[in-house]
Amino acid sequence: MEQDVYDINQIRRELNTMRFGHPMEFRERVTSTNDRVMDMALRGAPEGTIAFAEEQTSGRGRRGNVWYSPPRTGIWVSFLLRPRISGRHLPLLTLCAAHVAAQAIEETTGVSSCIKWPNDLLIEDRKVAGVLGEAKTMPREGPCVVVGMGINVNHEIEQFPPELQKTATSLRTVTGKIVVRQRLLCRLIERFEQVYQQYLHEGFAPFLPSLSKHLAWCGRTVEVTDITQTTTGVVVGLNDDGSLLLENDSARISVSSGTLRLRL
Repeated sequence: MEQDVYDINQIRRELNTMRFGHPMEFRERVTSTNDRVMDMALRGAPEGTIAFAEEQTSGRGRRGNVWYSPPRTGIWVSFLLRPRISGRHLPLLTLCAAHVAAQAIEETTGVSSCIKWPNDLLIEDRKVAGVLGEAKTMPREGPCVVVGMGINVNHEIEQFPPELQKTATSLRTVTGKIVVRQRLLCRLIERFEQVYQQYLHEGFAPFLPSLSKHLAWCGRTVEVTDITQTTTGVVVGLNDDGSLLLENDSARISVSSGTLRLRL
């Protein structure tokens, strides 16, 4: 397979941001970029610090799920944020990050994706990207939020483990050609800085229309499984607090957490 290789010096030259990516760390292999950024945060790294890698040996998604992260195929990147806001904003930041990833992918490749609440991107019901937000409060510096993004860029379907070949996809699979990862990465970083600053100044409301428009499975019946229960209903949209709005025979229900599955 043709290889798409990062040119780190070129990324640093071309990146058009004020804070995001300053500093930026690249490694060939890490356990996970979220772990790496959290370690950097504990040593005083500033907001906007970014770590990305060719390969994650222990990449993860929500609820401890494994994120398959082989070398030379995807974008595995994490961002350090130090927002002066409460922990309840973390789910909204995660949704905003999913919005950023969808924007960057469409602007770079022309491919449209849907946001599977609360943190995945789908193309034709197959997962192409995911977001993982993790928060920690530090004694002197207050809240620390790490937002990790994984995008399947140049995988071929047979490169995925057998258990993922029917549920995952990549931008190469959709477009039929190699996608230059560093171009997408730069757009991702630039867009996230813009969206993050807007979120801090204006809150979640400006992003709600676009998120609702691109919400996956609207009008379809889903199940949301939380620790204690499973809720079934038709996806109607998003509430202004980022929760998922479902409708069943008796009522409209707001779901604030859980694992979303399409009911077949």
